[in-house]
Amino acid sequence: MRKKTIVFFSILVLLILLFTSSISMNFISSFPNQDGKTKFVNLTPHDPIEITNDNNFTDFGFPGTGTPEEPYRIDNYQITDYVTNGIYVNGTTKHFVIINCKIGVYRNGILITNAANGTVTVTNNTCNGHRDYGIKIENSHNVTLENNMHEEHLNTNLAM
Repeated sequence: MRKKTIVFFSILVLLILLFTSSISMNFISSFPNQDGKTKFVNLTPHDPIEITNDNNFTDFGFPGTGTPEEPYRIDNYQITDYVTNGIYVNGTTKHFVIINCKIGVYRNGILITNAANGTVTVTNNTCNGHRDYGIKIENSHNVTLENNMHEEHLNTNLAM
């Protein structure tokens, strides 16, 4: 009896370890290159991102300095959430790029509001918002949008 219990718990522990290690694995997604060829990227699962001032870029550990030559980079993330926005940036003056992310959320995939003129680049993302928009830009000017795609099964709107 004791031997069966030990075997049972050993198998249970192995199953739990296998399950938890598979959850932490990166996703692989594809994005179009500028030449139209498909590029595959390892995506890291990430919680929704909310940036409400310039300091948040470094607070959250995004690489870059915020200059035009070295913008902050939010890249290669898989963000899924059924309550909020995927990536929300508001009230910033630093240069940043959102690149190679796959976002599926309830509200807006990417929402940029009140960013300084010419500081935002959003490129090679696949995103959707079930209730609102895939990408929504408000009170931000000279935003660069390139090679972004929207999932067809959800709302495919782009608002500026």
